[in-house]
Amino acid sequence: DGASLERTDALARRTEADFQKIPGVEHVLTFGGLNLISGTYSSNCVTFIVALKPWEERKTSETQLRDLVQRTRELFN
Repeated sequence: DGASLERTDALARRTEADFQKIPGVEHVLTFGGLNLISGTYSSNCVTFIVALKPWEERKTSETQLRDLVQRTRELFN
């Protein structure tokens, strides 16, 4: 609860860059301070919305949803 906005922002930027490196990811929307689940704002919250490339551009197994989810889990463990 006590994370500063600067610290949260630095982590959010690093995380956004990590998402962008994953094959199959087109865009990442980052909402600093927003807890999408509760609809509240706090300096220690960040919400990411990851938009994938169109199906026709994601033909390899590494760009299919199952592998994308697994890669994301590996990034954050």
